[in-house]
This record gives sequence, C-alpha cells and structure tokens, in this order.
Amino acid sequence: MASEGIAGEGAPSKWNYWERAGLSAAPPNGLSGKMPLESNPEAVPAAQSAGRRRAETAACVLVALLVGWFYLWSALQPANSWVLWGKTPEGYYPLETAGFRSGHLYAALTPHPALLALPDPYDPVANAPYRVHDMTLYKGHYYLYFGVTPAVILFWPVAALTGRYLAEPSAVAFFCIGAIWVGMALLLAIRRRHFPAAPTLALVAGWVCLGWATPLLLLVEGPQFYQVPISCAIFLQALMLAAVYGALHSPSRKLLWMAGAGLSFGLAIGARPNYLACSFVLLIPVAAYALSAGTDRGRRARALFKALAWTLIPALACGVGILEFNYARFGSVAEFGMHYQLGGERFMKLQAISLARLIPHGREYLFSPGNWQSYFPFFSSPAGQPYGFLRYLPWSWLIVAALLRPRKGDPGERSGLWPVALAIAGASLANLAFLSCFFGTTSRYPGDFAHAALILAGIGALALGQRIAILGRKGWFQVGAAALAAVSLVFGLAVFVGAFPRPEVFSSLARAVNWPAYAWESSHGANFGGLHLELALPEHPPADAEPLFETGIEKDRRDWLQITYLPGNRARLDFFHAGTGIFSSSRFPIPSDRRITVDARCGSLLPPFTNPVFSSWSSAEFNLARRDLRITVNGAEVLRAALDCYESSPANLTIGHLSWFTGGMQQVFSGKVLAESRLPLEKPALPSTSFATAEPLELKLLLPAARPASVDPLVVTGEAKESDMLYCAYDGLYHVSFGLDHYGSGGPRSEPLPYDPLVPHSLVVWMGSMAGLLSGQAPAEADANSGHLVVIFDGHVAINADQVFFPSRRDPPVIGLNPFGSTVAGAEFTGRVIQVGQLPMTALPVVKRSGNFGTVAMTVELPLGAVGTQEPLVVTGVTGAGDMVYIRYLDNAHVSVGFDHWGIGGSVGDPVEVDYRANHRILVAFKSLFPPGSAAHASDRVLVQIDGKTALERHWDCHPSTAERITIGKNPIGGSTCGPVFTGRILDVDRSLSPPP
Repeated sequence: MASEGIAGEGAPSKWNYWERAGLSAAPPNGLSGKMPLESNPEAVPAAQSAGRRRAETAACVLVALLVGWFYLWSALQPANSWVLWGKTPEGYYPLETAGFRSGHLYAALTPHPALLALPDPYDPVANAPYRVHDMTLYKGHYYLYFGVTPAVILFWPVAALTGRYLAEPSAVAFFCIGAIWVGMALLLAIRRRHFPAAPTLALVAGWVCLGWATPLLLLVEGPQFYQVPISCAIFLQALMLAAVYGALHSPSRKLLWMAGAGLSFGLAIGARPNYLACSFVLLIPVAAYALSAGTDRGRRARALFKALAWTLIPALACGVGILEFNYARFGSVAEFGMHYQLGGERFMKLQAISLARLIPHGREYLFSPGNWQSYFPFFSSPAGQPYGFLRYLPWSWLIVAALLRPRKGDPGERSGLWPVALAIAGASLANLAFLSCFFGTTSRYPGDFAHAALILAGIGALALGQRIAILGRKGWFQVGAAALAAVSLVFGLAVFVGAFPRPEVFSSLARAVNWPAYAWESSHGANFGGLHLELALPEHPPADAEPLFETGIEKDRRDWLQITYLPGNRARLDFFHAGTGIFSSSRFPIPSDRRITVDARCGSLLPPFTNPVFSSWSSAEFNLARRDLRITVNGAEVLRAALDCYESSPANLTIGHLSWFTGGMQQVFSGKVLAESRLPLEKPALPSTSFATAEPLELKLLLPAARPASVDPLVVTGEAKESDMLYCAYDGLYHVSFGLDHYGSGGPRSEPLPYDPLVPHSLVVWMGSMAGLLSGQAPAEADANSGHLVVIFDGHVAINADQVFFPSRRDPPVIGLNPFGSTVAGAEFTGRVIQVGQLPMTALPVVKRSGNFGTVAMTVELPLGAVGTQEPLVVTGVTGAGDMVYIRYLDNAHVSVGFDHWGIGGSVGDPVEVDYRANHRILVAFKSLFPPGSAAHASDRVLVQIDGKTALERHWDCHPSTAERITIGKNPIGGSTCGPVFTGRILDVDRSLSPPP
C-alpha cells in the first residue's frame, strides 16, 4: 500500500520526471513554484517545501476564521443582535425540538382554535388570519415538513446540553461555515496529494471563492427556518464528499470512511430529500474498493459485499428512521407533510416534480440574467430568484479543467483523483437536475449544487495551475486565475449586499462608491428629483392607453405612467404598480395645440439613499419622499398617493415605450416627446409634534396605496416598555383597522374600514396618556378622559372605549414612527401625514362602558390575592329581577365562570386554567344584553369565553333589562352570588350588537 503522500505505482515515473527536470532531489508533496519546472536547474530544498506547506496551512486557518466571522455576522446582523440561543423556543426548529423534548413529534405550538374550527382548515383564504405560515397541520397539531436532521444533530443536542434553544440564524451560519471548512480542507488535501506543483494562488483563490463567490451567501441574509435544512444538507454533502475522498485514499480505514460517507448521505436525506439523487456517488468508493481486491472474482465479490454493507447500512438506517418518522406522524412512510402544509395555496394535489421543468429551470439556475443598475452595488439578482451560476461566476468555468488528469511524469499522485472528481461532479449535477424538476425556483436553492461545483472548480484551478506552471507560464495563470476569482467575488458579494436585509450597514461604503458618479453628474448640472416631460399628443390618438415612462428592473417589479384618451377631447393619466394595479388621475382637457407638460414624482425616479445627494437627509425624510407619488399636468395636480414604488435606477428608465411587452395597451407613445429633464429634489417636511395644549389630534393623511397584510405605527406616547402605540393594520386591499398596543398587553382593535388611497382622510385620535403629554395647560376635560381611547376615521367612530395607559411624560407624542421597536408594527407609517392639527375635547364622543346593548368583549387584569372570592363581570336588570355573570377565583391557576338568574338559580362552568400575571380577553353574551325584538334577544344561550375558550355555555331565560341597566364590573342590584365590584382592572371594553357565532 502506498503512503499517504505518494502512490506506489506512480512513484518511478514521478522520480523519472524529477530527473528529467534536472532536480537531484524533490519533495513528494510540494514545490517552490518560483521557476518553470522544465528550466529549473536546481533542486528545491525540502525545507522550502515544508515552509510553503506551513504558509498554506496558516493561510487556510486565516481564511477559515474570516469565513466563520463573516457568516456569523451576516446571519445575526439582520436581527441587530448577536444572540446565538435563548431560554425559550423561538422559531420553527426550536419549537419542533421543544416538542421532541416533551415526548411527542409535533411542534410545541398550539393551533388557533378558529383554525381548527374551520370546515376546511386548508383553504388558503379561510385560514389566512389564523395559520402559521408553511407549517404542516395534521389532526390538530403543527408539524414541520422541513427535514428533521437539523433538529436531531444540532438543535436537540444543544438543548439537552445547555438547556437553551439555538436560534435558527445561528444554525444556518454554523452549517454554512462547516460546509465551507470541509470544502477547504478537501481542496488542501487534494492539492498536497495530487497537485504539489500548482501555484499557491490557485489554492487560496479556490478557498476564497468557496467562501464568498457562492450562493451560500444568500442563505445567511436574514435566515429563517427555510434555510436551516438547506444549509444542513449542504454541510452533510460536503462531509460525504470528504469521506469519499478518504475512502479512496486511506491506506487502512477505507471501510470506516465509507461508513461515514453513508451516514452523511443518510442524514442529508433527512434534511433535504432531494439529495437522494446523489446516491450513486456512494458506489464510486465501493467500486474502487472491490477493484483493488485483485482479479479473483470471488475475492472481488467478497470485497464488494463488504464495502456495500459498510456504506449502505448507515444510509439505510437513516432512511428507515425517516420512513418511521413519517409514518408515526402522518400514517404514511412517503408523506413528509408537504400535502398538509398551510400557505397561500393548496398543496394537497401539488405536482412537485416534473421532467418538463428540467431544461427551463436548469437554464434559469445556470444562465439566468441579473439586473444592472447605476448605483452601488451595481448588480443584483432577480428578486428572490437565482442568478446564472455559470453566467456570473466565471470561477465555475474551471470545472472543465478538473477533467485534466495529471500526465505521466507530473508531480503528485495520479491514482484516486479521477474518482474523487467524478463523485463531486456527480453530486453537483444530480442536485442540479433534481432541483430543476421542482415546481419552482428560488435564490435559496442554488447552494445545493453550487457548493460541490465550486469545490470541483477549485480542483480544476489546481490541475490547470500545475499544468501551466510545468509549461513555464505560471505568471499568466496567476493573472487569469486572479481575474476569474475577482469577477466571481464581485458578482457574489454584489448580490449579497443588494439583498441584505439591513442596507444601512453598507451605507458608508455605498455612499463612498457612489460619490464619483454623483460628483460628475452634479458638476454637469444634473437634478435628482422627478421627471419633467413636454409632450405633443397625437392628432389621432389610439383607443388603447400609451406609455409615457417606465421604471423598474424586472417585468413583475416595475411601475409606469400611461395616458388614456377619453371622449370630449379629454384624457387622464394612470400610474401602474405591478402586482397592485392602476391608480387613475382626475380627467383633464387636452389643449387645442395638443401640447402638455407632465411633472412626475415617485420613488422609482429617485437615486438610492446612499447617493451623496441625500447626505443631509434623514432616513425618515428619504422614505417619505420615496412614497410620494405626485403627478401634475400643466401645473395642476391630477394624482397624489402614498405608494412605495419598486427599486429602479436611471439605467432602467425608459421614456415613451415599455421595456417588456404588456397586453391591452400600446407599447410605444405615438405622440412626440419634445423635451425631457429631471426636476430638483424636494425635501419633505416631517409631521409637526409641537402642540399648544392637551387636546385630541386631527391627522389629515394619505393611506398607502399598496400595503396588504401589514401594520404601521400612527401615534406613540410614553417611553420604551412603558409606551402606548396607536397603529393601523391593512386588512386586505384598501381596508384599514385601528388598534392600540399597551406595551406587552395589547389592546382594542376596530373593525376593518374601507379607504380610498387617492384621497386624504381625516383621523381624530385621543389617547388618555395625552392628558399629561402635551405642553401647555391641560383642560379639565383632558384629565377626565385620561382613561379613554377614541379613534374617529372620516367621521366614523372606530374605537370609543376605556383603556389603561402607561404614566405620561411631558414629551410630545411621536407621529408616524415606531421609536421603541415594538414588534406589533413596522418602523414607520408608510402613508403620508399631510397635516397635523388639534380639536377641542368636545369633539370626542362620550365613552359609555355600561349602559349599552351588545355583546361585551373586555380585556382584564385579574386581581391577585382574591382566591376563594367571586366578583361581577356583567350585570343586567334590577334588584329582584336581574341576571349576572360572575367570575370565581378557584386557586392560583384556575378560575370558573357562573351565571345567576335571580330567583331561579344558575350554572357554573368548568375550571379554566389562567395566568394571573397575564391579561385575558373575556367575551360575555346572554339574552338581556341585546335589544328586545332582535334575533339575539330571542336566543336563550348564555356564553362566556376566556381567551377564545368556552368557559360557560348554558341555556337560561333572562329578566327584562334596558340598556341603562347593563353594568360592567359592578353589582348595583345587590345580588348575593358575588361581591359588589370587580377588583381587577378592566383595560378595555368593546361592544357589538352582533352575537358571537
């Protein structure tokens, strides 16, 4: 058996080569590489070779440490917190791990009761308010269809050893780092064994490209549960390939290496089932082992059987475990849970794999074009989609050089290299083919095939570098290799920077890089604002709309302005936002000379915030300008909206035509563009927060034109964790509801109300905390209303309720921002506050908690130390003829609810587990809470719910009651079933004439 460094059969020819090259002695594992080998008249000292090995080892350690730091920083930076783990499970995999630790296979997360109550919980429209996106729902429990391996090999062991749950971003970083480190070690081993004469630059460039010219970078940008199994499988495949290398080269532990390869493969399947396509790779070392047994058929057959057993038993054990895991969860070995997944579509009949997608998706992964832009980072991939691996990472072109086997007489071993290259190439191609057959493409997937491909490219660089060095052209190779690596790095890092969730991290760098272009444009009098067009409209206009200008970098992420000609020599302008639709201007007359000027301001016409022109702007001012859509015709405003346009750059602005074909309209403006220029920038004014006295605020605002399923801050009082936030939530397209978040406790929320994004709306806000917030003398009415919350939208009272607020400060309220990072809402209001004023206290409606008909829904703090007592919740009627719902405090963890019908009796519900330290939502409905003659009044159902769970449901008649005799939190009729008053705190009360379902 040959030693670790030299293959026995290749040794004589290798030493002959050294003799032909004029070297009296040569190290088996390295060269200085400073002179062409065929012209080097002197021997290379062994010490010099050893020195280079030490230098390469040091370089490997340095690059590995940089990779580790960079990937951890990238994964944890988006959260703005270097938190590796936590005491509680937060995230899908920690929740699954918590479930495992509790003795069951489902995640430690309870589905919403309303979700389970749906006739079809898999209906994507019906389950939208209640589902946990992309979790699997089966028989009342949540599971993960994503691979279980990460939980088994990382999350669970960490939790068992430390009692803490690893954060998912940390796991993604660790797996990516591990994959790169294994790839680096594999390249170093191949270099020393097979290509000792290759320039060190080839090795270092291969390492650098593995770390930074790779789609793996996209896995650590704001990573979630999606990236966990992907990164885990990439890491395990790298281990498998390293084990294949060991099985082919180890003198005495081949079978152990094969077992490691089989185990890594099996675990990779548990993370990403598509890695099953790589199974044939395991047969390469098996075949090599059998062939090494000699020519005797019996001996070769026994060797083959032994190798198969050592390789396949670990893999099959993992496979059987996966099948048993599936059966235990879903009753089917082939069901991973994807068919029961909750998302924006039905997955029951989804055809995930199809050969018809192989070529188009394969072309997309390898050659898909990216987007060029005028500003840093100058290049980006299509949003959420892959960029062409072969197109933009030219280092990958060196894959073909990996097929260059060392020639007879070349330094380094010849045996074993071809099988290793074949295994790596096979793993990469198999994953690429399988992914290409999948029903969709995404930027998360290329790492499955790209990491192995980059290892193969590194081998190609070593092979080509050694061949060229032998020919005496080492310098030319180094220049070419450096260029390929540099271009690949530029593209890889550009995509990384462009997609990074926190662009402000790179703002200083971007502003510095953008400065030369800005200085050139400024010196030539360029403006950076909107677009000014002077147009001559066609004499015979077409029936269809015509484009005036278009911005955007992709067909599905673009905006354009079009003109539509109307009867009566009139026209209108329509602004189209892809994915949302058209926003139409008011109509305007066409002048007799058919000439008009159009001034357009929108976010896609602005340079990025990192352009030096915005150096004196705050981010809030820039974002406000970006959302300002304003169109004027001949100086008159015809369209105004708050719209966040898609990103664009000057290179993507087209005037008078569309870049992509669009049906239903003309593709080219048939009139003439007489002149075009850019408008000066206009710095927007932020909402005023200076007020004269403690009175209600009146906001005139434009609500955003395209903000489905999101929440914005409106008014914030208080400080940090003692703050209150009024927010607006966009429920579907052009419906808004208003709510209050009492930090850590929640609060009331209104019903969704329709709005028009093209007209200003009035919002009157009174938060009781304003009584002490606003400067000046507070009216007496302000103190009297310090426990009230009022929201009036366009004259409609959206919220009018009692509400507890945190103690007020003497600071003015914050308008349109989320200064304390509440997770309830986004960072800022995405509409536009046009004007801020104040109204007298008399503009507020009277808050009537009691004395109203309707279902009672209230948020309460339960009293501490009240165990053994009973207190009123809702009371109706009069003494001797009343009804009451009361709460009984059973112990420190349980309560029950009772109903008393005066003179007859009542019922008590089953114990309900509660946390006295938390707030609870209590819903109460019974007959006398509703007006006589209504359908709800005809029902005899008594229903009480606590936090959505039924605490009492019985059927009782009720005594007659008027609205004025309905009391909340008090027992004015003197009933003996409970005490005189509820001693906890009622935080808010909502009333509705609609009975609960």
